[in-house]
Amino acid sequence: MRSYNFGDKLASQQIKEGPAKQAWWKEEVKFEIERFKSILRDPEATDEERAIAQSQIANYQEMSTMAARPSAEWIQQVYLLAS
Repeated sequence: MRSYNFGDKLASQQIKEGPAKQAWWKEEVKFEIERFKSILRDPEATDEERAIAQSQIANYQEMSTMAARPSAEWIQQVYLLAS
């Protein structure tokens, strides 16, 4: 069940903005990639679900690679992808 308590939301924002941001991001990416891999392993998954899972894995891997780059290069890459 989801909580809409302002204190809970504030606490989650502090994680995303504080010194634990990078650790949180790594765990989030790892979790999502594993979730999409489980879809690929699911024999009952449809072709569409598999295609979406594969695409999302590629997106997360690309974002991780971009985030590991120096700041200026990363910002430039994001700008180029957005245009």
